[in-house]
Amino acid sequence: ITANMLLIEGSILANGMDGYNLGSNLFAGAGGSILIITNSLNGSGYINANGGMGYNNYIYDGGGGRIAIYYNDSNLTEQTIANIRADAPSDNSGAEHGSTILVDMDDNNAIITSGFNLWKNFSSNSTNFNQYDIRWDTNYTGFNFTNMTITNASYIYYYDEPIGTELKISDTLNMINSSGYGNYDQNESFKLTTNSLYLVNSHIRSGNISISANNIVEIDRSSLLNASNSGYPAYQGPGNNGNYAGHGGTCYNDQCSIYDSVYQPSMPGSGGQNPGGGVIKITANMLLIEGSILANGMDGYNLGSN
Repeated sequence: ITANMLLIEGSILANGMDGYNLGSNLFAGAGGSILIITNSLNGSGYINANGGMGYNNYIYDGGGGRIAIYYNDSNLTEQTIANIRADAPSDNSGAEHGSTILVDMDDNNAIITSGFNLWKNFSSNSTNFNQYDIRWDTNYTGFNFTNMTITNASYIYYYDEPIGTELKISDTLNMINSSGYGNYDQNESFKLTTNSLYLVNSHIRSGNISISANNIVEIDRSSLLNASNSGYPAYQGPGNNGNYAGHGGTCYNDQCSIYDSVYQPSMPGSGGQNPGGGVIKITANMLLIEGSILANGMDGYNLGSN
């Protein structure tokens, strides 16, 4: 949809079809695609690209679709934003929510709901950009926005492709009732540069979390930065010796090595039969922690050889 002015009081729908018990028609369809480009966006209607519900409740659900909306002026309210979704019908089916982003072009602000994939899905030497591409800087090293709000998003997948990319928010990132994920691997990272970061009932998980804020990082009591179980994989790392793993201290009966700096530790934990803990680095003028910051190694358990 391309229009100078867009008023939505009804619905724009691209939902997948529900499954039903008629022969083999059990599996629902995925949500479709909605792209809106407008100068003025107003109204309180619905914009949905939801996956269909599988037969027998949620077992055969379809995944959410994709919605991208670009505008300059808007009267968007919290309720209006809540009406823009690209969801799977249930969090329990294995089907994933889709992606939804709203970009205020002239102010360079973004709102993400449902979910989003923060990765570079085109070649680093590509010149085929236009004003509606998600805002990679000219050196292809990161996403750039002035402000970003991530609200009620079940996932924000963040993969370093290429290595060294980061999310850059020059003013404020608000993450509310949402989850952010980098790769669960010590070689990949969730990198964020911002002025201020506020986490409200949200968590970020990655093997290597790096946050740099000129002003404040605030983690409320129901929020979490988590690099646990995301360090060196099983049987790997400089402290690994067979089934045993060390890092700052040795393991059972000195069966493994210690490593890394005692003054400026920066390395992940080695894997025993299970992965070690990852790495979290935060640089901020003020850091307020009411929630948790974790980088624990994974427990052993009696299941086969673990």
